[in-house]
Amino acid sequence: MTRVLHLLTGDDEPQAAALAALIADTTDSEPGHHHTLLLGGTALRDAARSAGLEPFTLLPRPDGLSRLMLPMNRRLMRAVRSADRVDCWSAEAVEVARLAGAPARQPCFADAALLERAERCTDAARLQQCDRASTRAGWGVADNNFIIALLDPLLDRADASAVGMAMYMVQDVLDSQAVGPAPPPGEEGPGGTGEPPRRAYLLCHPRQRNRHDIEKTFALSGRRGLLIQSPALSSPWRVLPACDACITLRPGETPTLLDHWASLAGLPRLADAKSPTRQIAHAVSDWIAQHPGTGAVVDRKILSA
Repeated sequence: MTRVLHLLTGDDEPQAAALAALIADTTDSEPGHHHTLLLGGTALRDAARSAGLEPFTLLPRPDGLSRLMLPMNRRLMRAVRSADRVDCWSAEAVEVARLAGAPARQPCFADAALLERAERCTDAARLQQCDRASTRAGWGVADNNFIIALLDPLLDRADASAVGMAMYMVQDVLDSQAVGPAPPPGEEGPGGTGEPPRRAYLLCHPRQRNRHDIEKTFALSGRRGLLIQSPALSSPWRVLPACDACITLRPGETPTLLDHWASLAGLPRLADAKSPTRQIAHAVSDWIAQHPGTGAVVDRKILSA
């Protein structure tokens, strides 16, 4: 039986967890004797555990002088050279495998290769771990409100402030629609539905870049609760079924593993996080207006004022 070693490096939580889940699904669906070697720290270990990836070995990530002395790392060299094939899940993993003298290397880190494997191997049953009602109740979100997830494979890249300001603008519109009684039948004029305003929540990771700007803006306007921060977003299958849509950041237009999980959870992608704030706001508001059963009518003119 072919001995396959999966080599995963790095500590970026969302990407690491998504990759760990894909490795776990691959080992379940493809023949061979599989083992995973993680090169990183506790974040990578936790990501592997949350994905149910077993068995694995955790070793320090070779860096600087330790990388130059890689041939002296007997434990790593033994693991790599005892395999018939090493599947490399990052560009760094390919370099480590090369330096360690891997007998055969299979790069798997290109977006197209990852998605192709994900479509073939992903166990969507992971999504069943998330109970929508209880998760939303834990966040204090009623089911007739909206939760938009901000997804980014690299936490230090997406600018949460731009997306947060867009959500702030959308909430301004939702609030304005609910102020005051509706005009009498057959008459035109200002007025709202007379119903409590719906809420549009933004779900982000606690380590998201520039989230403090949004925290401050929401707090000053009395909307602190509209920003939900959950470390569980590192394992997207744990929270995405409780969301309604997503905003993602990805290089170019190439889908990522997080897009794949969002698609499995049935979440529409409303905008690119790199887009201008008003453009994001328009996309979210248009989606709310068309959302089945909400009865919300969002006036784009307000966003353009």
